[in-house]
Amino acid sequence: GCSVNYTAAYETNLVNLIQDMRYALRKPNLPVVVGVSGFEGWRDNGQGRHPANCWDGPNIIDRIHCDCSGFDRDCRRIDIMLSQLAASNLTKHPELLCCVEAIETRDFFRPVEFSPMDQGYHFNHNAETHYLIGKAMAKGMNRLQEASVSRHNSKRSDGQSTDSMR
Repeated sequence: GCSVNYTAAYETNLVNLIQDMRYALRKPNLPVVVGVSGFEGWRDNGQGRHPANCWDGPNIIDRIHCDCSGFDRDCRRIDIMLSQLAASNLTKHPELLCCVEAIETRDFFRPVEFSPMDQGYHFNHNAETHYLIGKAMAKGMNRLQEASVSRHNSKRSDGQSTDSMR
């Protein structure tokens, strides 16, 4: 997401990546967990973006014309997060079929005074942050796998549980 053009295409590219991975692995329902890029926490919510709703349109071209009025870095950061959240929205992207979850990570950001480095885009290299993100993503994967088993069991026409097939 180093330019507005790249950021505008992020959502589409992420959806394509998920589809390509599933196709290459021949796993159309491969569960995918996306860790939302919550570096720097809740510092900015894209208030500098004009017009305020320019990112919400269905057309990538509209996104390219968003004016961040000197807040470009924060706008791009927020836009990447919005794209990650949108790519996991199965109502918006029914072509993904199932099994995609975005994990919010902004709550896990720890400021530099509690971290070994001042490098916000890497969560200041804070071990607690990385642990919490990993834990949240593992929980997300467990939810997706449980939902997959549930869907599979409910599709059985003979009424048997898949457990009885082992």
